[in-house]
Amino acid sequence: MDEREKNQPPDWLRDFILVAVSRFGIFFSFRQINPVFPVYLASLGATGSLIGLVMSSFTVMATLSRPFVGMFIDRSGRKRFLLLGIVLLMVSTLGYAWAPSLAFLVAFRMLHGVGWSACTTTVSTLAADIAPSQRRGAMIAYAGLASNVGGALGPIAGFAAYNAFGFQGMFLTVIGVIVASFFFALPLKEPVRPPSREGERRRHWLELLFVRESLLPSVIMAFLAFGHAGISTYIPLYVLQRGFGNPAYYFAVEAVFVILSRPIAGPLSDRFSRRAIILPGYCLQLLGLVVVALAPSTAVLLMAAAINGLGFGSAHPGLMTLAIDWVPAERRGLSMAQFQTFHDLGIGIGAVVLGVLLDLMHGNFSAMYLVSMAVVSPGLGIYALLGKESSARRLA
Repeated sequence: MDEREKNQPPDWLRDFILVAVSRFGIFFSFRQINPVFPVYLASLGATGSLIGLVMSSFTVMATLSRPFVGMFIDRSGRKRFLLLGIVLLMVSTLGYAWAPSLAFLVAFRMLHGVGWSACTTTVSTLAADIAPSQRRGAMIAYAGLASNVGGALGPIAGFAAYNAFGFQGMFLTVIGVIVASFFFALPLKEPVRPPSREGERRRHWLELLFVRESLLPSVIMAFLAFGHAGISTYIPLYVLQRGFGNPAYYFAVEAVFVILSRPIAGPLSDRFSRRAIILPGYCLQLLGLVVVALAPSTAVLLMAAAINGLGFGSAHPGLMTLAIDWVPAERRGLSMAQFQTFHDLGIGIGAVVLGVLLDLMHGNFSAMYLVSMAVVSPGLGIYALLGKESSARRLA
């Protein structure tokens, strides 16, 4: 029995479920707010550019705060930062409901970004801490289901609450979900972390913000996220331009296949290797972009949604698990922060770059998606060459 398993509490499954339920509430509440929030801002008289500023302030703060969150949870523990993050989500949502001006909404949006960063980084790290090392791939994939299901149901609940109770009532329902997440996290028992393998040596300041060992899966994730940005940002416009019906059908099919892929991909990565799900998943993502670009009908576009869902749902948890496997336990928090930061950067850069390309191509979505596939492709080659796995490389 290794040091990791000795420090694992016997009731690890109970704690894993508590983290998963709390994680579901965090993602569910976020997705309740996010699609409705631009409508709320518009109702207050915000212009399109101001709506963009307010919405982007969340992403900026979440991205900037992640490395510091990762560093602090490695030093001070996971649970206290999870609870603190949930409190920040609660305070910012209350602020949305009663902010006296748009300037206050920007401030609360930034606070929300910090809380989101704290919560999402911490729940991912806790899932890795709690899961037995020999089942880590499967358990991280299962934990991701909480995010996927919460993210899929959140917008439905958000608009339903808005239509029934208005903006203030919708914010109150969100607060109720966040409070429930807090109480599910309270009885959580954080695993005892093993002592550092590296002693108390002084680190270079860059090592306090970046984890060299898990930089490769983080960079590959950024490539993958770049391609996914073209889907999440521009599919609605593409579907409407081509007359393919309701854009929601694409996202529904993709979400279903992401959810279906995780319980299969996770155990496969434990039985064979992370590479066994990352390479096929990445190839499916590339194929999905091509099928989206060349889709002649709604049926083919929905087939592309299924391909993309299977691809992203397989490659993403595999890469995330590598970012855990390749670092010592005392650096997991920072490694998860780094991984999620690169994911966010890939999404953000992809949305901007592909938007500029779309303008340069005079609205030719098919050409834009083919260029997106070409940009994402090098990530597959880089991983195939450098992403060799070995027992020596797995540190925790």
